[in-house]
Amino acid sequence: TLMGKAISLDPWLGRYPDALGLDYAKAAAAATSSSARSSELADAASYFRRAEEAAPLSGGYHQQYAEVLLDEARVQSSPSLKASERRTAIAQIRLAIRDAPRVSAYRKLLREALKSQA
Repeated sequence: TLMGKAISLDPWLGRYPDALGLDYAKAAAAATSSSARSSELADAASYFRRAEEAAPLSGGYHQQYAEVLLDEARVQSSPSLKASERRTAIAQIRLAIRDAPRVSAYRKLLREALKSQA
């Protein structure tokens, strides 16, 4: 795909994997089966992780990665996978807060993630 080529040409730019992550997240929201939703969320998480790795000081990439991980945890049937995804999501949200401490949406997301963990 064109986006895949763009990523390979400039792997240190988070914009391209972020765009693909957004596309997969939208597809997950529109999925009609739980297996399709789970697959689309896994792909979205993979691309958001790549975006976050390319731009580790971008709170927005941490937030998007965390949100899709929390969505994945909601559709997982395995308790250990749910717990793992929530822990990773919480760590990502904390990185977002570290990078942009004045963004209140990150703190709200952290409260929601911690509440869902309990």
